[in-house]
Formats: sequence, structure tokens, C-alpha cells
Amino acid sequence: MYEKTKAVIFDMDGVVFDSEKTWHKADAAADIKFKTGFDKNVRFHCCGRDEKSIRAYLRTLNPALDVDAYREYIINFVRTEEALVGAPLKPGFTELIKKLKARNIPIALATSSRRERAQKLFEKPGLNKSEIFSAEVYADDVTVAKPNPEIFLIAANRIGVEPKDAVVIEDSPNGIAAAYAGGFTPIMVVDLIPPPPEFLEKGLAVYNSLAEVVIP
Repeated sequence: MYEKTKAVIFDMDGVVFDSEKTWHKADAAADIKFKTGFDKNVRFHCCGRDEKSIRAYLRTLNPALDVDAYREYIINFVRTEEALVGAPLKPGFTELIKKLKARNIPIALATSSRRERAQKLFEKPGLNKSEIFSAEVYADDVTVAKPNPEIFLIAANRIGVEPKDAVVIEDSPNGIAAAYAGGFTPIMVVDLIPPPPEFLEKGLAVYNSLAEVVIP
């Protein structure tokens, strides 16, 4: 599967940073405050999508909800939490980057988060984003969110590789669907969401940690 791998594209939340737990905590707090009745499946559906599509989806679920206030509460919750404690790197990230660098494999970042937030998360001692990634793509750079493959297609174009030659590392079903749709080879590193059966039927490579990921 990976004989022609010429680039690796990383999602950010839940892959590079252990940040999805903070979003989950924020969702739970917002659901109590706004009395939404949303369950974890709503969060799973939103994971990996951009803010515009999330709000549109929530309005279809609960037309009476002040979706803008609800989402701003969540965003401010996460912003405050990350300002206080940041977000730790996921286990195995540094080691996997070193292995890819040793093989001169270009690495890209493709995240549904906005550039400003990502910049702050990467402000860690010994972590130089510009030295890690040959290209970076943010929510600011795309017009259609995952599961549309646009974000990964932009990343591949900026690196200069064809989708068929690139691996995408994701934790969300929306991200995996986007990778499949774009013709990439997806790898799922499980964070909070288990791999959907339909992806397993396609032979999706699944790992529990970046430390386990092998890219021959």
C-alpha cells in the first residue's frame, strides 16, 4: 500500500495535539448550559468539519437553538483552556516526524482549525512548525470543509505530489472520508472516535497511537 509514499499529510486536532478532549469537555458544558440534549454522535458528526458547516448542521438539528451563542460558548471555553494549559503533543508524534525527515519525505499540515489557533498550539519549546512542515493548510485556506477533500488536495499541490502518492493521517471519520474522496491513502490513528465499519471494510489502516504507525 505504501510503496510509493512520497508525502505524509497530518491532521492537527486529535493527531498532532491531544486537544479533542478539551473540545469534548466544552461540548458537554455547552449542552448543559443550553439544554440541547445533544449526544456524542452529534460531536462525532462535527469532528473535523469547519465552523460554517458545523453551525449549519446544528441548525437543522435544533432550529430553536441560538447556534451562534452555543458555538461561541464552546470556542471561548476551548480558547480559555488552551491559553491556560495548551495542548500536549500526541505520543509518538516527534518520533514519527524524525523517521519521515530521515527519509526525506515531505510533511504537510491540513487542519480545519484556523491559522491563529494553530500557531498558538505550536508555540512550544523545541517545536518549530516551519521546520516540520513543508506546507500548511488551514480552515482559512479552503472553501469546502471535510469530508470534501479540498484541504488535502491543496496540501498535496503545495508539496508537489499526486494524491495517490500521499498518506493522510487522521482521527475523524470526516477526515478519513475526505482522504478517500481525494484519492489519498488514509491512516486512522484512533482518538475519541472508533473507526466506522464501512472504512474497515475498505481495508483502512488503523492504529491506536502515532507510535505504532509504520509507513514503509
